[in-house]
Amino acid sequence: MLDILIVRDFLLHEMLTGPFCSGFGWDNIRKTVTTEKLVWEAYLQSHKEAAPFKIKSFPWYDDLCAVFGKDRATGKHAETVTDVVEELEAEKENTTLGEDDFSNANNVDEVESMSVSDATRGAQSHTQSDGSLKKKRKAANHEELSNALTQSASILAEVIEKASIRLSKAIGEDLNEKHMQLGTELERTTTLTTAQRHKVARMIMQDNALVSYFFSVPNDEKDEWARLLIDGSL
Repeated sequence: MLDILIVRDFLLHEMLTGPFCSGFGWDNIRKTVTTEKLVWEAYLQSHKEAAPFKIKSFPWYDDLCAVFGKDRATGKHAETVTDVVEELEAEKENTTLGEDDFSNANNVDEVESMSVSDATRGAQSHTQSDGSLKKKRKAANHEELSNALTQSASILAEVIEKASIRLSKAIGEDLNEKHMQLGTELERTTTLTTAQRHKVARMIMQDNALVSYFFSVPNDEKDEWARLLIDGSL
């Protein structure tokens, strides 16, 4: 389950902050992605895996960003892995003390069957022995959990960083290819003059989402679409 959440967080984070994406926003109340229909349709042409993000809520997005990297969250509540480990250690101490107190209360029935002096010595010995074992078990469990969390976070951070680099590179290459094909595509599918084609190309390349959307428009509609863009009707 954690792996699935991490992958979704990574893909969503790239959509909202990626260097080659534009037009997306974040609704902090509904925890959903916001953008215009035109931008969504253009983005999904080359990122079909993002289709669920159009209607899905992501209540854990801010928390995952906070845990897995300082640069993935902002504000005074941002946490790092070190912060989480320290909180676990503090919780360990509080939990141990609470359980020791509970153990003392459970010795009442045994004390009633002994003499006052024997009961005192027996209760103290039993409490110390039981409390010592609990402390050792709790300390070992929390230490293992802290080490596992630190190691897992380190591995996940490395994987996400590498995947982010590959995804950004792939998006950049796809957009560069479309930019180079834009002039030829306009000439092939429209009846615009040379000056009009240059104007349309300049307008389209100002927005990466618009570039992707143009290539998704059917060929027999591209001429009308381009003329509407020039007239400012879109």
